[in-house]
Amino acid sequence: MRLDAGFRRFRDGGGSFIGRYEYNGTTTLNISGDAVMNITGTLRIARDGRGVMNIGSGGMVLARTLDLGQNWDGVSAKGATINLNGGSLLLGSGGMTASGNTNTIALNMNSGTLGTTAAEGWSSAYNMTLTGNVTVDTRQYDADTKSYHDQASTGITLGGVLSGAGGLTKTGSGTLTLSGQNTYTGLTNVQAGTLAFTNTNAMTLGSISMGAGARMTTASALTLNSGAALTFDMTGVAANEPVINITAGTLALADSSCALTINNYGELEASNYVLAQWAAAEA
Repeated sequence: MRLDAGFRRFRDGGGSFIGRYEYNGTTTLNISGDAVMNITGTLRIARDGRGVMNIGSGGMVLARTLDLGQNWDGVSAKGATINLNGGSLLLGSGGMTASGNTNTIALNMNSGTLGTTAAEGWSSAYNMTLTGNVTVDTRQYDADTKSYHDQASTGITLGGVLSGAGGLTKTGSGTLTLSGQNTYTGLTNVQAGTLAFTNTNAMTLGSISMGAGARMTTASALTLNSGAALTFDMTGVAANEPVINITAGTLALADSSCALTINNYGELEASNYVLAQWAAAEA
């Protein structure tokens, strides 16, 4: 099935499904070219079947809840695959879930945007693979007015492991919380709001770019990979408030090839400005 243009709204009844058990194969839904699919309830991928959803450039999928498979008979060959290929996946307060027995779940975040239609945001506990740059936007999207509401109280939590060579861009004034033991190696670009790493195991990141007014917190030691760049936009930075706050452990560089760049500092008044703060190392 393919949606290339236009708007489709599906009201919640028994739920909307991609990949039902009645069909012995894989059901694929391709959404691209300015097409919008709005599920007012739950979108279920692979209900005792195999389902693939490809969200291409210009395509948008909205759902209150994304159910990544109802695998009642426990057959491992069944599963759900989401390929975000330049489009947008915006979820409501139900976030991502899975019901029934364990399903094979593949979330391939190649490019595009993860966002929210709920003021409180949403959460997911599933692993994601980043192959390109993926944006997580904490602004609340209103499908009726096609507009965004930017609120600091809106939050998105990704609890699974983010892996791959791709990068992550955070937009919106809300908070993106990453609680998995992440291994992705691309650019971490915090354009606005707060990016919070809450896993207490030491972590390693590639290059980091902090936009004007953006903040990052970590609950563990942070090491920058060899050749990584650490960039700060000092526009509007408040004195004595750390841009990056490492609440446990220290900040370390893999080697001397790491670089620091500070932009837009010419208008700052004379004071103490803290780029990164961490606890003192134990003796």
